[in-house]
Amino acid sequence: MLVFLVKWNFFVCLGIAAAVFIGLALLLRPVKKNGGVAAENFSGGFELLKRLDAAQRGFQKIEDAMLEINDSSVKAEAEQLHSISAKIVDYLTQHPDRIYAARQFIDYYQETAVKLLSRYKELEASGLRTNEVLRQRSDTLDALKTLNRAFEQQFEKLMSNEMTDTNAEIRLLKQTVKMEGIE
Repeated sequence: MLVFLVKWNFFVCLGIAAAVFIGLALLLRPVKKNGGVAAENFSGGFELLKRLDAAQRGFQKIEDAMLEINDSSVKAEAEQLHSISAKIVDYLTQHPDRIYAARQFIDYYQETAVKLLSRYKELEASGLRTNEVLRQRSDTLDALKTLNRAFEQQFEKLMSNEMTDTNAEIRLLKQTVKMEGIE
């Protein structure tokens, strides 16, 4: 356009067009975010987002397996796993700096839960009621209870900073009230 309207040199117009294109591309590029914070704004941001994505996928797999289980006892334990997992994933989304601290949860506990639930789902779908199958059900139920305790402990570890901060705030409040003579 500029070449014909203003009669500028073709190469000048080409340079201007390239600069405008690059500028718009930089301004309008998508930004990966976690908890409202751009991934590039915190150390190891893209790796953290990959780990958070893995946690979200694990959560979804737990939910998918849980929905297909019929046994009420096993389903109840799976629902508890699902609930705690949801809380952890939500927490990690809001506190991306804690994702590295959740590696054990994401890489081991969550994957183990997914494997156990998937295997149990297949066992249940087989329709067998042999002694071995009943023993497997009992073992799976015990393992899910153990995983629920592990999920809770992992969540507690993740939240330890917040609990410590809250305790410090409470102590400070009590000291301030006491110094002010307020009962």
